[in-house]
Amino acid sequence: MPPDMRKTFVGWIAVVGLLVGGSAQAQFANRSLGAGIGFIKLFGGSTQGTATGVDYAVPLTIEGSLYIENGFDVFAHIPLMLVSVTRGASTPSGAGLIFGTGGHLGVRYLFSEETLRPYVGLELAGFVLLTSSPVVFVGPGVVGGLDYFIADTVSIGARGFFDLFIELNVPLRPAVGATVSVAVYF
Repeated sequence: MPPDMRKTFVGWIAVVGLLVGGSAQAQFANRSLGAGIGFIKLFGGSTQGTATGVDYAVPLTIEGSLYIENGFDVFAHIPLMLVSVTRGASTPSGAGLIFGTGGHLGVRYLFSEETLRPYVGLELAGFVLLTSSPVVFVGPGVVGGLDYFIADTVSIGARGFFDLFIELNVPLRPAVGATVSVAVYF
């Protein structure tokens, strides 16, 4: 092959390669799965409400997140809880521990995407208390926390949250809580 023909051939190969090639995918470790343990304190309520005397809960959580873009990610936390109540447990006095579940679904903003990741976010929170007649709390909330990466794909974190549960004809029921967790990113 003459030298000019080789240059032309290589040029055509390069052009075809550029036209056929797909877009670059640089999304690395933008999803996470994890588990945590925490404490939630519920305030307020009324004797008119269906779950008076809900005091505190100890949740074990299953957690996940999906990085969207520009420092934002979507998260979900599903707790399995032991809840202390003064009415609704299957004891003679009605006081005791019951099971509960629920979830937090929200979006958070990461101030930094390095080894140390502080964040704030908004969430929709829900609790389902498994008493003799199940009780459901739903409301908005805010969350803030800090994740620390101990390896490229493993983080430990702590977060605090404030939720405001709303029931009709009953005063608002605020809740505060904190959780520590471990997550794996993939």
